[in-house]
Amino acid sequence: MAARISRAKQRIKAAGSWFGLPDGAELQERLRVVLHVLYLIFNEGYTASSGSELHRADLAYEAIRLTRMVHAQLPEDGEVTGLLARMLLTHARRDARTTPAGDLVPLDEQDRTKWDRGLIDEGVELVKASLAGPALGPYQLQAAIAATHGGAAAAGETDWSQVHALYLILERIAPNPMVTLNRAIALAEVEGPRAGLALLSGLDGDERMAGHHRLLSVRAHLLEKTGDMAGAYEHYRRAAKATASIAEQRYLESRGRPGEGIGPAPPWTPPDARHDIAADGRPGPGSSHIPSRCRRTSSPMSSPTCRPIPTSAEPTSARASGIRTGNRTRAVRARICGSVFGTEIVIVMTDLLSHAGRAARMRTRHLA
Repeated sequence: MAARISRAKQRIKAAGSWFGLPDGAELQERLRVVLHVLYLIFNEGYTASSGSELHRADLAYEAIRLTRMVHAQLPEDGEVTGLLARMLLTHARRDARTTPAGDLVPLDEQDRTKWDRGLIDEGVELVKASLAGPALGPYQLQAAIAATHGGAAAAGETDWSQVHALYLILERIAPNPMVTLNRAIALAEVEGPRAGLALLSGLDGDERMAGHHRLLSVRAHLLEKTGDMAGAYEHYRRAAKATASIAEQRYLESRGRPGEGIGPAPPWTPPDARHDIAADGRPGPGSSHIPSRCRRTSSPMSSPTCRPIPTSAEPTSARASGIRTGNRTRAVRARICGSVFGTEIVIVMTDLLSHAGRAARMRTRHLA
């Protein structure tokens, strides 16, 4: 083996090859691919796509270890920091996600005293740092969603309006059917299950979602909340047949039997979220209007230094088309300021939102 390595080194030297870091756009493209691979490894470790176990802890730990290495080399990169934060905030709930027998425990029913507060605190600080940078990307937004959930001491304290606002921005800058699926869950918590079902109907024609167990299970959950128990049972049973995960099958089958399982929520409510169609998918009362001034909340990322920002008086359903308009953008900024980020970060977000919207529109026209 040593001789083979030595010969390989000699051939590389003779060819004039080198292993230095690329510059500019090439570096960013390579980094994007590396982060995506780490993202998929972690997702598979956190919720295995098949088999009898819900977790593959070895994959999750390895993804976190490698992402820490990338972050150590690029501590100022917002997306690297955001991805690490998302992993830590999500992995913090691992011990609460299953019973001793290995059965799945939905987010709403988890014992939050089992969450790793050290990982949550570290993740929250990383989210703050990532959003203070000059760019805004999907990993940062996913981490902010995870931090919003991590800051709720109980399921009923979840700031769903905040979650929905962040998903609106994520959907705008990184459109993906799984993001829309997650936004439907958040919208249902803010405006009611029928609003969520209406949003889900737009995914029915997407071939990437055809027969996907997450679309079926989320629709079952929302039908359940409307009182359509027959429809809910049917979709839970269809979802159970569509997943290769034994743990998810058991859970969905139990919910699909009359008199069993019907309760608070499906197992994939954020921030256990996967937002990439190549992997998997997931996203308390809330107001149907964004408040007209900032307020303090129990979120660990809230700040008493927030200042009032003008908002639109439009109901959420009228604003759901995007963030192109000035009123819509101001409303999102105000909500984010009021619930999660401090004043300095809100200023950064204010500068970024219109730019992100333009970038999304330009990318759409280019692809078309």
